[in-house]
Amino acid sequence: AGYLGQYPELVTKAVLAEPGELTNSSPTALQKRQAAARDIRYYRVLIPTIFETFHMEPPDADARMDYIFGRMSQAFVGSAASSYRCADASVTEVTPDVPVPPSRFGATAFNAIFGEGADLSAIAANAGNYTNEVLFIASECNNFIGEAFQRRQMTIFPNTQLVVVPNAGHNMITENPVDTLRVVRDYLADES
Repeated sequence: AGYLGQYPELVTKAVLAEPGELTNSSPTALQKRQAAARDIRYYRVLIPTIFETFHMEPPDADARMDYIFGRMSQAFVGSAASSYRCADASVTEVTPDVPVPPSRFGATAFNAIFGEGADLSAIAANAGNYTNEVLFIASECNNFIGEAFQRRQMTIFPNTQLVVVPNAGHNMITENPVDTLRVVRDYLADES
């Protein structure tokens, strides 16, 4: 999102799939929600995860923290109690039928964007520079940063559209890949 306002001439179309905070007005809501989620279940995942990193041979200085953040994020987002997912147990993630490279969480980037003291003001200040349409995608089941949240924050761009993907939570691409990819492909194929 920040790239769009900085370099509008380099982007023809943009899709933001349930982005997190884009302004300084709401990071504290995320931080408060994360703090409230730190109950005994949180620490039952965190403590063993920290000990697991002692047995790692990390390829770089960030690998241990990426591993911890990745495990904790999955534990948080992966729970229906987080409001990121569908409460209906029948909605599950679909494993891609392609080789998937190992992933890293990106704890350094996460802290730069969502950590205390993060300054997102440049995103909102420059968003008006991007006058092409921005497609926001929200998931039906995400009650935290889903449709209502995206409707509020999409107003920082002058030209937007919102599509809600049914039967999916925040991990919409794996929970409902058919509808999610259709929305993205249709938008990118539209030459209007």
